[in-house]
Amino acid sequence: MKAADTSTVMGRRQNGAFSLIEMIGVLAVIAILVSILIPKVASTISQSRISSTVESYETLRGAAQAHVCQYYAYNKMYTTNATPAELSNWDTGVLIPEGLMDEPFAAKIGKGQVLQVVAGGGNAGNGYKLNGTNDVTAGNAYSVECVISNVVEEDAYDLASRLNGGLVPAAPGNLTTGCVEYLVVTNGTGTLYLYVAGL
Repeated sequence: MKAADTSTVMGRRQNGAFSLIEMIGVLAVIAILVSILIPKVASTISQSRISSTVESYETLRGAAQAHVCQYYAYNKMYTTNATPAELSNWDTGVLIPEGLMDEPFAAKIGKGQVLQVVAGGGNAGNGYKLNGTNDVTAGNAYSVECVISNVVEEDAYDLASRLNGGLVPAAPGNLTTGCVEYLVVTNGTGTLYLYVAGL
């Protein structure tokens, strides 16, 4: 009797195959876990890009303040006027040669950025609504700004909420409040203007 029972058990173990129901159960559990984890991973990656951009922005602001404390202007380099090329690439043309930054400004959102010194700043030079209502930088002789292209709407709003606090409207679309201006171009992406400093 014992020998027969042992051979039956051994026969089942050697077969070793899962039934169809067991396979479906395992696949269902895996699918549920994946559906829970993927959005969390995507959200974490997005928040990491925003955090990295905020850190780069704060470093840039510190470098801009150090520069203006030394030269009392944003259009100067080594006490002479900066060239248009240096003003249109202010990080690589001015701040890095002066030793105020180690590497160019890098925004992890969007696909390409330019750090520039312009009059007024913002879209079409209309300035930034730093207090939430008025274009307070429109009269600036020089505004330091970063223009970032191909920014996703959600990233623009997350960045604006971190930098502007309560000045961010809830509705998606164009954003013209605080130190962030965002213009939707197409397919949920647009151009982001980020105010750094000005005189």
